Amino acid sequence: MLLIDSNFLIAMESVYPQDIFPSLWDKLAAAFRTEPLVIHESVDKELTVWNSTVSRWNSTVSRWYVGNTQGIAVRETDEAELEAYTRVASWVEEEWKPRYRSQAVDVFLDVTDSWLVASALAHGDTIITNEKHAPQSVARVKIPDVATHFGVECLDTISFFRLLKWKI
Repeated sequence: MLLIDSNFLIAMESVYPQDIFPSLWDKLAAAFRTEPLVIHESVDKELTVWNSTVSRWNSTVSRWYVGNTQGIAVRETDEAELEAYTRVASWVEEEWKPRYRSQAVDVFLDVTDSWLVASALAHGDTIITNEKHAPQSVARVKIPDVATHFGVECLDTISFFRLLKWKI
């Protein structure tokens, strides 16, 4: 399965705005019903609670998500994911070199990112995200750095398009 990070959708809106690339967004909406895409409950919550007070593109993405993904399966946290989350948290807190700053660890464990890695690890998913590796970072924990340690693949937007053989 392809596990979607909210920043994938946010980056899509920044690079391929819906008013300029409506067919791309239609294709993505259809893919939620025809391709092995999955949304984690933490991402679903993040995308459905954003509103216009956050920022223009967040609210645009939120409106698109709510309007185009009704009825899709949202993955809820299960026992395997809870076990994986414990492994992910332990590694980020204690084993990563150079050691992350405590604030970076707290933020990572408090947001969707940690649950995405745990869910992908537990279920054998590939994460679709636009975060980039930052192996020397101590100020921010990046999804690809943690995912790589656990053997979880991450794809960016263009790699996602190529995987699904999309042409625009």
